[in-house]
Amino acid sequence: MKAIITGANGYLGKLVSQEAINQKFDETLVDSQQSRAKYVGVYTSTTTDIFSNDETLYEQFSKPDLAIHFDWKDGVFHNSHAHMSYLSDHFVFLHNLVKQECKNISVTGTVHEVEYCEGAIDENTPCNPLSYHRILKNALRQALHLIGSNVNINVY
Repeated sequence: MKAIITGANGYLGKLVSQEAINQKFDETLVDSQQSRAKYVGVYTSTTTDIFSNDETLYEQFSKPDLAIHFDWKDGVFHNSHAHMSYLSDHFVFLHNLVKQECKNISVTGTVHEVEYCEGAIDENTPCNPLSYHRILKNALRQALHLIGSNVNINVY
């Protein structure tokens, strides 16, 4: 299976990337921060600007079957006002993958979108994000689910 993993060297991205490598995925690992792009070898590592609005990225990434999107500008600065302007860049990147027929897409956040919750967390746990970063990451995930309901893609 071909996969693209954005934010491949971030907090969660590096764990998922390593597991994809262990499982012998044919993947492209992308990280927007040049200083964190460290993977080399049988898989491709790049700092390609996924927010360039380039509609050919799907082809440039060898038409992946799966896209796992972790990357988020200023992710560690959770209440940065800049997050509001980044949402459309993330949406356009993912929407271009959908238009080019990437069939499986995941917008992945963290437990932070749930915020304060007692007990186990699963796919039915309601989101209650309390910062710009978390609110917008959740909105991006919801928007992708809306797009996915209108076309033949799987959204995770």
